[in-house]
Amino acid sequence: MNPLRDAIEKLRKVEELFGPDFWSSMMNGSGPLDEGFWKQMQQLAGLFPPGQNVFPAPPAGGGGAPMQAQAERPVAAGPPVDLFLTPRNVIVCISLPGLRDPGDLRASLVGDSRLRVEGTIPPHPLASQPEAVVQQERATGRFSRVIDLPVPVKDTGVGSTYQNGVLELVFERARAEEAKPLHIRF
Repeated sequence: MNPLRDAIEKLRKVEELFGPDFWSSMMNGSGPLDEGFWKQMQQLAGLFPPGQNVFPAPPAGGGGAPMQAQAERPVAAGPPVDLFLTPRNVIVCISLPGLRDPGDLRASLVGDSRLRVEGTIPPHPLASQPEAVVQQERATGRFSRVIDLPVPVKDTGVGSTYQNGVLELVFERARAEEAKPLHIRF
């Protein structure tokens, strides 16, 4: 069968299921993809492992009621990261608000230019009480993030500080090895 005909047939079936106003309701945030739909998707997303981005966020302006409260909101791609490069160092800054215990965080260097950071961002104590939650946007729960560093670094003498919700890791750049010419036989 023709792909265009297949698409037209599928669109007709959608219109049969949801009525002739389906497309206009899609555009104005009502109908099948209204606020109730996004609440159900958020509940379903809570069934998957933290850190796995399963469903998109609801559209902006898609309703004024609070999202369904959850004890943990998955950290989709891991916490936000800033990377800085100086002549001597690679500096990694990671937003990790609310950490209370060093045991909640692990960082390791994989090879000489890849950083793995894993841990748990705790939710606010009131997050477990749905009746208290009005709005909940901060990501909490377990996360794992691998960061490709822009240049190779040394695994010794790493400086680390955690202050004001930001983890800063300072790596010394590894010296670039001089290129060695290869002898090519003809």
